[in-house]
Amino acid sequence: MRLGNRTLFQFLLHQYQITNDLQEISRLQLALACTKDIQLIQYLLEIYFNPKINIIRRQDIFFGIRLICRNSIAINECWSYIRSQWKYLLENFGQSLYFNQFIRDVTGKFNTEQQLNELEVFME
Repeated sequence: MRLGNRTLFQFLLHQYQITNDLQEISRLQLALACTKDIQLIQYLLEIYFNPKINIIRRQDIFFGIRLICRNSIAINECWSYIRSQWKYLLENFGQSLYFNQFIRDVTGKFNTEQQLNELEVFME
């Protein structure tokens, strides 16, 4: 998907919706999260954070968000969504064993003074 287009993205998303194979679901989520298209990243974050859209299975939400946040092109979009949806994340996934890793996935690629300042303000 890194070099794919919107047609491929839609195909992969459709495959995700129709498969029940857990390994295939993981592979599809990883492929979708690798997009370099900011608009597709924004769309992915929207469907992961909005259960009313009903595209992403509840049990796949946390893993999928973590994958998107590992995409270096998606860092700023992810960080913005994380801050705006923090209460939702905490309520739904705060008890997860992987929640601390999630924070590292989001902030681990920060490399600017602005990102550091935003993180410090957020953590207060």
